[in-house]
Amino acid sequence: MTVDFYGQCKTALSGVLTTNLTAYLTETWQITDNEFDLHRGANHFILFRPGAIPAPADSEQDGEVLEMHWQVIVNVFVRFQEKSLQWSQFEAFRGAVWHVLANPRNTITLNNNIWRVLSVTSGEEASYWRFLNTPADSQPNFMTQPLTTTVKQRVVF
Repeated sequence: MTVDFYGQCKTALSGVLTTNLTAYLTETWQITDNEFDLHRGANHFILFRPGAIPAPADSEQDGEVLEMHWQVIVNVFVRFQEKSLQWSQFEAFRGAVWHVLANPRNTITLNNNIWRVLSVTSGEEASYWRFLNTPADSQPNFMTQPLTTTVKQRVVF
């Protein structure tokens, strides 16, 4: 039987974000891995992408247990509405996402041996993003920034 350990981590992150960000995320499709969900009309989204697979040096193995440090890219999206409000709206949502993920009191599920979020970082600046690249649609639709989230999971073989 093949187990999707990354998928287990993504599901755990989705759960903790859904539970703690109800002021921003009112629909289940606002936390997704399908960028076309951004067309559905909400103003705030989380878009998951797989990060790096942990290298052996980043993990520890003890017999039949392997401690993995999975990277899940949590892309924060805020719909671009008014230029005068864009940064404050984006910073508020990004800050709320960071607080949920980095706060040790917001523990992610211990199901599937997922222990906790180890770190939340970003090596990239926030940027503007749009779906189409035509002159008629040259204005940005969203502001976005990827947050690299490292999740600790103990895998039992």
